[in-house]
Amino acid sequence: MVKINEILLNDLILKQISYRLIVNEITLSVRHYQKGFKDQMMIFKLKEEWAFDRYNRLRFSFKRLKGQRRYTKV
Repeated sequence: MVKINEILLNDLILKQISYRLIVNEITLSVRHYQKGFKDQMMIFKLKEEWAFDRYNRLRFSFKRLKGQRRYTKV
């Protein structure tokens, strides 16, 4: 039981950290291209889409990296 909780917690921490990093990275790249966009809502929408896309890709690669070490509750 301890092992399951530990892994779930590590997973959650990794997700939070990676999501923050990705959002920061996107904010910087969006600021760089901001002159090209006139509508602020367009920028916000793009930022959101990119963040989720990158986050999901990262989450998938992390799952693949862990492979068969994923523990599930019975």
